[in-house]
Order: sequence, then structure tokens, then C-alpha cells
Amino acid sequence: MTILHELLNHITDRDATIRKRSAYILGTVDEVAALEVLYQAYGTEVDPDTKQAIQWAGKRLKAIQATGYSTLDALIAHYRLLEPADSATDSAEQQVIDDYKLRAHMNTLNSEKRSAVGKTALSMALLPPIFSAGRFLAGGFTGAEIGSKLDALDGNASDPLIRSITPPRPTHESIAPVIQRLRAATEPQRRLDLVLDLAQIYNNPEALPHLAALFVRDDDERVRETAQRTAKLIYWNSLYWNMRDDGSLEQEMARRAAVRPSGDSQPPESQSQPTSSHEPQQDIAEILRKAEEARERRKRGK
Repeated sequence: MTILHELLNHITDRDATIRKRSAYILGTVDEVAALEVLYQAYGTEVDPDTKQAIQWAGKRLKAIQATGYSTLDALIAHYRLLEPADSATDSAEQQVIDDYKLRAHMNTLNSEKRSAVGKTALSMALLPPIFSAGRFLAGGFTGAEIGSKLDALDGNASDPLIRSITPPRPTHESIAPVIQRLRAATEPQRRLDLVLDLAQIYNNPEALPHLAALFVRDDDERVRETAQRTAKLIYWNSLYWNMRDDGSLEQEMARRAAVRPSGDSQPPESQSQPTSSHEPQQDIAEILRKAEEARERRKRGK
């Protein structure tokens, strides 16, 4: 079962809190595929707060749907799944990648290295397979080459190394300490930093209701925007792996490859661009990167 199906099932859960939470998550991640279920649920919902949440999500998603947006198109564009794939990772390289991820995770326990490791982990997660952690650790690229490749990718430069991206698998690491600090944070910048931690370090779908709550209720625009982008990134990661594991992603990519015109490697632009009024036309990873750089500059200025 995919994360989408779970959320749709929760819309009809006996617990009103679960129904309300799912409606807010679906609206936050721009999941237009939920519209029909939300329409049906709105007509039968008896809890006022949940009905309000369903109405909010329905109005938002209807406007987004009108632009031609779909989650699947956006996911395929974000991970460049219609780009040529690089050679398959062998078992030895995969072990190196897994070891790298484990070391990166363990290093986050050191608070003095937390920001640096988080930034590195996010950057590596978004790199194409040809620029994988295995080659990075094995010395396949020099430090200068790594820096130049990161600069090229960040600048959206045309680059022959750009290939489809394999996102990190969602984790089940407890986010309770971060959520506790998030609830206690009175300064917008502190909340923004904690949201970035959820994106860069934890990648846990359990963060979605908390990120949706920030998107709906936080009084700071930067926090709202970053919370939504973080929620969409975690949601896309989860959906990608759900579909990859059950085989539906491979089937969908084969279907699209069979019908797309020659030389067309991406979904129509109107369907792959962000559509929310809260979302400027920038990549999710780019927003997170810029926010992280701003945080580092503030730390150096202290």
C-alpha cells in the first residue's frame, strides 16, 4: 500500500482526529488525486473541525488541479526519471553507499557536526547515481571535481553527468525530540532550522502531520513555505519507494516511455511546475539549500 492509499483510507477513519490530520496532509502536499475522496467525505463528515479541514484541502487542490498539476508528473520531473539511467550499481558499491548513509546518520548525533553532515546528506541524496556516494568515497572524483559538480548542479547548468535520481528511503527514526523542540520554539528562525532538520536528517513520513500544521497555521511565511516543501519532499520520497517496491513505478515509466515523442524527456512543463501561491518557481532542494546556507552564515557571524 502506498502512502497515498494510506492517507485516503484515513479520510474515512472512525477517529475524527485522524481524518482531519489526513485532510491537512493531502492539501499540504498538493495531492490532487485525493479530490474525489475528499468530495465524498465532505458530504458525510459530521465533525465541524474535520469538515473545515476537508473543505480547506478540497478548495486548495481544486485550484491546483486546474493548472494541470499532478503529483506523479512532479515526482518524475523532480527525480529526472525520464532522463537516461546510469549503469546499475553493483553490490559492492551499494554496500559503500549504505555504509556512507549509516556513518552520516551516526555523525548527526554529534551536535557540533550536525549542520555540516545534514547538508552533505541532503546533497548526496539529490545527486545523480553516476555521482554516487560510492564513487565519492572511493576517490573516483577529486575534491575540486566534487565542488565543481555541486556548483553546476546548484546552478542548473547543462551537465552530461545529470541522470535520474534515486532518493533516500524513508526512515523510521524517532522524530519526537525534534517535534518537542519545534512546539517549544517561539522564534521563527528556530522553527525553520528544525524543519530543515526534518528534511535533511530524518526523512520520516511521521513528520508530515507536524509539517502540515506549520503550513496551515504558522504566522511566518518562510516557515510555512519551507514546511510545505519539506512535506512534499518527504511525501515524494515515500511514494517513490512505495511505487518502486510494488512495481507500479516501473510500469508507469514504461508506459510514458512508449508514448512520449522522441527527444521529450520530461512531462509537460505546466504539469511539473509548482502551482501553489506559496511556491515560487524554484526547486525544493534549492530552497532548502539556500535556507541552510543562510543558517551557516548566521552561525559564522556570531
